Formats: sequence, structure tokens, C-alpha cells
Amino acid sequence: MNIWKEIAGKLKNANRYVKDQTVYPRVNAHIHTPYSFSSFASIDAIIDEAKNENIAVLGINDFNTVHGFEEWAGKCYKTGIFPLFNLEMIGLSRSDMKEGRRINDPNNPGRVYISGKALAYPLKLSE
Repeated sequence: MNIWKEIAGKLKNANRYVKDQTVYPRVNAHIHTPYSFSSFASIDAIIDEAKNENIAVLGINDFNTVHGFEEWAGKCYKTGIFPLFNLEMIGLSRSDMKEGRRINDPNNPGRVYISGKALAYPLKLSE
């Protein structure tokens, strides 16, 4: 069974909002989980809140790890939420820090956030 095709079909019935007579699914593509840091105690709590907010597409976006991807996929699938898989990393430029240059963090000169969006799942990484 192709679970991605099946869950994409569920989006046809997902909670949506209408703007200018166009129908859109509700999306939150950037959620941190307890696998890196989070204001949520568990992935279950995230999924429950997403359901309460009628989110149809939800993206995990943890720092420096993909360890939550399997749990994320399973729990999103069980609840009919379409999962996205993202990864975030932080880089630091010492010269930009010394110069006070802000890249994409307004409070921390020299710090840069790098985010990989829409990664493939299941992961297929070589040794």
C-alpha cells in the first residue's frame, strides 16, 4: 500500500479555509519536537493541537536530527494529517559576529539558520 497516496487523498476532505473564494488547506510547516527542543511535551501533544487548530499539513523541523521522522510519519498518518519532513541547523560566522552583522537571526549577529525542507521519507541515506 502506498500510504502517501492514501493520505494525500485525505486532504480532499481536510479542514480548509477560504480566502478570496480560493480554498486552502491549513498548513504549519515548521514545528520543533522534543527530539530537539519544543514547547510541547510529546509528538502526541503536537498532533492533538494541530487537530484542534484544523491543520491539514504539518511539518517536523528539528535541529540536527531526523530521529523523530518515524514517529512523526506514523502519528500524522493515523490522524489524517499530511506530514512534511524538514531539518534545521545553525551555523556561525565569527567574522560576522564580530562585525555585528545579522544574517537571518535578528538578535544574534553572525548566526545563520539553515533549513532543509520537504525531505524524502523514508530516509535513504548511504553509509
